[in-house]
Amino acid sequence: HWWILPLLIGLFLLGSGIEGTTGDWSYTELTAHRLLSSGTAGLSVSLFWIGLAAGRMGLGMLGHRLGATRLLDVCLSLVVLATLAFWLAPPLISAFRALPLLGLAISVIFPLLLSLTPARVGRAMTAHAVGYQLAAGTLGAGGFPGVRAIPWRNSREPMCGRWGPGPALPLSPIWWHARQPDCATTCL
Repeated sequence: HWWILPLLIGLFLLGSGIEGTTGDWSYTELTAHRLLSSGTAGLSVSLFWIGLAAGRMGLGMLGHRLGATRLLDVCLSLVVLATLAFWLAPPLISAFRALPLLGLAISVIFPLLLSLTPARVGRAMTAHAVGYQLAAGTLGAGGFPGVRAIPWRNSREPMCGRWGPGPALPLSPIWWHARQPDCATTCL
């Protein structure tokens, strides 16, 4: 079952990277480039974090009623949609629709992927897989925001310029491949 591990690691890296970058840089994007006031941008970013917290609390209370695979299907698609909307929509829609939706949608990815790990890689490989996944998540959450700051510092282009929805676009195809029943024996 080790063949699926690179796919799961990729999902952790990208998902945590999107979460970290959005949390770290959306205020700057909204104030410096979308020209929203500090108060408006601050409220919007707060709604992102509220969406993140609400999604995780909702998963804890209601997650047993929904299938983890189906919930990941929906949430990963919503992450792509919300990231595209944040990138393309006018500033107030980006701030008050796309950003909170992104927080809500991305909130469940990390815990759901962890809960599915034993079924995807097998019990014998689970401890190792979780370690690699957590390491990838840490690299994504810490590395993506820093890497994103380098071109911005030098060019002052909008934070969503070349970055845009780029990291979100591969999420759904990677998950689609990883969720296939025979993936554990035929991936990569």
